[in-house]
Amino acid sequence: MVLSIVKAQDYIDQVRWQYAKTMPDWPHEYTIKSWRPDLAREFESLCQLILNEGVVAPWPPPPGPAIYHNNYLVVGDWKYWAMGPRGDSDAVTDETVINREYCGPNCQTFARTFRTDDLRTAKEVQRHRVEVHNQHPPGPTASGKVTPDHDGDYPVRFRDALCYVRLIGDVDAVVQVFATAVSEIESSPGLLEKLNEINS
Repeated sequence: MVLSIVKAQDYIDQVRWQYAKTMPDWPHEYTIKSWRPDLAREFESLCQLILNEGVVAPWPPPPGPAIYHNNYLVVGDWKYWAMGPRGDSDAVTDETVINREYCGPNCQTFARTFRTDDLRTAKEVQRHRVEVHNQHPPGPTASGKVTPDHDGDYPVRFRDALCYVRLIGDVDAVVQVFATAVSEIESSPGLLEKLNEINS
């Protein structure tokens, strides 16, 4: 299901929005996917629309250091962003909460501000998501803040496996994930030929 802004407003009007009483310094409302299981597809479609059509902006906003770089979508006088267990780094199907903050006439100014060329590149956004994921990976093996190795790759451990994440390109960033399957094997023409067959 693909939502337009108009269809998104239909979903927004159907669900309950709860004021976030635990964050009085950052007034906003939220709705939870599980509150309306009959509208789960519409929830995920709005998350996808936020990802596709929204703008990326830091939270908290400057001048403080950013904890997240969320995707925000302006609908009317509100800006919306979706989150899961790892902030907005989760897949759309794993996101559980949609938040919204009232910004009135300032909403369009907000959207224009973060569509400018000083917006973080796609590569920087993906790097941030890799770092967040490695701080909060699935399972009990979080290893703290990740830093790139001498090749610029990010080592990410899950259970007993170590893999590497490589970010390529600045605009349409490509994320490669790879790992060492075997090591300490001597190179030979036969081995290289077989590897070329596998990779072709």
